[in-house]
Amino acid sequence: MKTDLRDGSLFGYAVPGRYGLGHSLLAWARCFLWCHDNEVPMLAPRWFYFRLGPYLRREMDKRSYHKLFRRDAYIHGAHRLWLLKIAKQFRPHQESEARLERGTRIVVFENDRADNQRFFKNIFGRSGAVRSELLRIARASHIPPANMHMPFIGIHIRMGDFTRVSDPSALRTTRNVQLPIEWYRDILLSIRKATGGDLDARIFSDGDVESLRPLLELPNVSLANARSALFDILELSQAAALVSSGSGFSMWAAYLGQVPRICFPNQRREYVVTPSATIDLEPECETGEDIPANFVAHIADRFLRSERIIQRS
Repeated sequence: MKTDLRDGSLFGYAVPGRYGLGHSLLAWARCFLWCHDNEVPMLAPRWFYFRLGPYLRREMDKRSYHKLFRRDAYIHGAHRLWLLKIAKQFRPHQESEARLERGTRIVVFENDRADNQRFFKNIFGRSGAVRSELLRIARASHIPPANMHMPFIGIHIRMGDFTRVSDPSALRTTRNVQLPIEWYRDILLSIRKATGGDLDARIFSDGDVESLRPLLELPNVSLANARSALFDILELSQAAALVSSGSGFSMWAAYLGQVPRICFPNQRREYVVTPSATIDLEPECETGEDIPANFVAHIADRFLRSERIIQRS
């Protein structure tokens, strides 16, 4: 049921917070879908936050997310500031109360740790609408061209602010940790062995070339040129399959492109790809030997279908 607008002055507003782009996008996506479903105007999210960590860690990406999106995609400028000043604000769980109010009202969407709203459960199954809107509001320089090259296996390797652990058992019990480069290599080699060919693979990582060398020394493996976080997520979402890190970056790429992915045990977090009745499209595999045969067959079929599309074009 659509929200009763009463005098028509109800708005949605996303406050992403000081998270990485993956978690930041969750508040925006929830707000967008709510506004879309209820035919409610949306205020431009607050994308600008100064983050000291990327400077201290000397990361290439300074997480200046306000530079990724068009200012005019939603209500912005002085109009937005005025609405935020005069409006009565509600949280999503207070929507029934907002319906009963008159005057200017804003429903505010945040990444709330308490009720697990930082994750995908509220946007699951609606990746098509979310992707279309993300492409609409993104600045053109942060949108990769549609992939007209041969299909590839995307490999996302998160280092940066993720913890490096020396005890292998910690990988199965701890989140936000760096996965061993040997695991990515083992998974890729196993997929290639099962499919009978050196399928093209592309690495997306904040790590340096030396740390990625065990993968880069393999044939048909390349390192994607570092662009913005949004550009990289959208490019990775074009992969035929994904060897996933435990980060929201990997989850968003898989979600937006509905890309089947392999995760390390305890690092999947949650499902983001619409499930199949016969195949686990997001299996957790500790070694290459754990990869289900029907998952590999599914990947091989995706490669074949992508190649046929490219040939026809």
